[in-house]
Amino acid sequence: MTNMQITYGDPRLPERYWTKVYPEPNTGCWLWGGAVGGNGYSTSYLHGQVMSAHRAMHLAVLGPVPKGWQVDHVAARGCTSPLCVNPEHLEAVTQAENLRRQGEAVTACPKGHAYDESNTGWQRSRTGRSRYCKECNRARQRRA
Repeated sequence: MTNMQITYGDPRLPERYWTKVYPEPNTGCWLWGGAVGGNGYSTSYLHGQVMSAHRAMHLAVLGPVPKGWQVDHVAARGCTSPLCVNPEHLEAVTQAENLRRQGEAVTACPKGHAYDESNTGWQRSRTGRSRYCKECNRARQRRA
């Protein structure tokens, strides 16, 4: 975490970014109201790149994210929303650390299929590796 004061409306992000951010008074989260991808995470545009809004916040306010690392919403700081962009709730961590923090909390895909040994696939992603539900993947392929 940084020692500098971080406030809503910080000028290190463009004004258009802030028009899509809504402070939630009960949790302290700053919720993204712009585009959201199919994975439930925000989508924003910063420095000529499409990226998640929480990653853009980290980059602009907290600094660069090491290559292959992810920006974690830190539950220990009260954050449980993938749409939160409050820098006080964010931390750059390795994928292994992010998964360790999630622990067994996410044991099923959004459709309810178990993330177990037989139903969990892994793919390369921009931030390292990400898991996917094999059953949902088969269903998408059948529809295509």
